[in-house]
Amino acid sequence: MLNKITDQSSRLMKARLARGFRSAKEAATYFGWSYSSYIQHEQGLRGISRASAKYAKALRVSEGWLLTGEGNGPSLPIPDIEQSIDKQIIDLLKKQVSQIKKQFFSF
Repeated sequence: MLNKITDQSSRLMKARLARGFRSAKEAATYFGWSYSSYIQHEQGLRGISRASAKYAKALRVSEGWLLTGEGNGPSLPIPDIEQSIDKQIIDLLKKQVSQIKKQFFSF
C-alpha cells in the first residue's frame, strides 16, 4: 500500500513540475486547493483517489496515469525535471524517516 501511495505522490509531483509550478504551495494557491491537503497528497501521507480527477484535469494528465502510471502523463519535458524530482523525493523520504524514528524510538 505504501508503494502505491508513494508512486501516486511521485507522479503528482512530476505533473506539478511539468506544469511549471516549482512548489506545492504555488500550485495549490493557483488552483484554489487546500495547501494542507495537497501537500499531504504530494508527500504520500494520504492517498489521492478522491482528489485525483481534479488534480488530473488541472495538471493536464490522465486520472489513470496519476493513479496507476498508465495513460497520459505530462506531455512537455521540463529541463532538469528529473533532477528536481529526485531531490524532492529524497528530501521527502528523509523527512518521513525522521518522523518514523521519532514515532517509534521516542520513549
